[in-house]
Amino acid sequence: MTTPAKRPRILFVQRANDDPTGGDAIYETRMIAALRETMDVDVVAAARRSKGARIAGMVRHLTLPDQTAFGGAAEVEEIARRVAQGCDAVVFSHEYLDLLAQRLKPRARARGVPFVSIRHNVTSDMLRSYLERSPAAGVANGLWRMQERGALKPGLYEGLAVLSHRDRALVREIGGRADVVIATPGAPKATPLVADAVLVRDLVIGGSFGWFAKRRDIYRFTEDFLRLSSPPGRIVAEGGVPEALATRLGATPAGNCDFSAALRFGVITDRFTAGHKLKTSAYLQNNCIVLSFADVAGDFAFDARHRQFIVRLTGMDDIKPAMDRLVEAPVSSLRAEFAAFKDAVGRELAWSRQGEKLAALVGSVIAGR
Repeated sequence: MTTPAKRPRILFVQRANDDPTGGDAIYETRMIAALRETMDVDVVAAARRSKGARIAGMVRHLTLPDQTAFGGAAEVEEIARRVAQGCDAVVFSHEYLDLLAQRLKPRARARGVPFVSIRHNVTSDMLRSYLERSPAAGVANGLWRMQERGALKPGLYEGLAVLSHRDRALVREIGGRADVVIATPGAPKATPLVADAVLVRDLVIGGSFGWFAKRRDIYRFTEDFLRLSSPPGRIVAEGGVPEALATRLGATPAGNCDFSAALRFGVITDRFTAGHKLKTSAYLQNNCIVLSFADVAGDFAFDARHRQFIVRLTGMDDIKPAMDRLVEAPVSSLRAEFAAFKDAVGRELAWSRQGEKLAALVGSVIAGR
């Protein structure tokens, strides 16, 4: 009788998160589920540290407060205890956990336990993107880039995963290593589309807007939209849109719309490039052509139709011409092309497929220790 192979035991370290609807929380929930298909996974949530502890960490490590915000002595001892009890690898799911990983590395190395990092963003690039021309951007970028160079070079993490093609290129440049895996956020379940669907001039806005940069940009979108002399379409607001803004925009609740009955337009109001936009694939799978102020198309280049159905906006005045061009196209061919692109996105960005990429990375790191 063949003895079943022993399942690897993984510690998955994440930041404590009070918003289960946010992109990070959704991503981690799905990736933990994927790892559990072939591995035993224990989850540790690193608590947010006090303001005083964050400031002390800033001074000690010459870094910014987010890097010292999660995981104190209690987490160090808890993770070290679990490593000592028997663990094959530790996955740190966020770049803000680098200092926690650095504190644990000597104790893990003594037991031959490798580390894997999931980089949700490349923070130095993200700061440059969303701080725009702020005088603080240069200083913040320099401090983060210095920290990233130390974390990304071989030594701390035996495996690296990122969420986008852009971030893989940045991580390779900063850390000087090629062993970087892309495990992008997956696409949600597709909404069916009726055979005779037409394209309507609805501008759907969805997602979460708790983070200040996202909140800033949806407020900016609202002000710019209300200044238009002739709005290009009706606003449809999903539940995450701040109620006050939905009211000002005269928005129709998304719950009042049948997304199977027509093609619409989904707007990404973020102006910053950094941060993978979960809502891109969510819009597409919900039968919305994407109009985006951020450059999100790179992760959809696996299908040439991404240039048609993910439209980059440089300003509010781009919205109407983009809508006109698509509304005036023959609807039958537009519908067929969109359906084919939507299917390709669903296959390529299936959560199961992306989770397998992360699981393969973790497995290879364990095998090579």
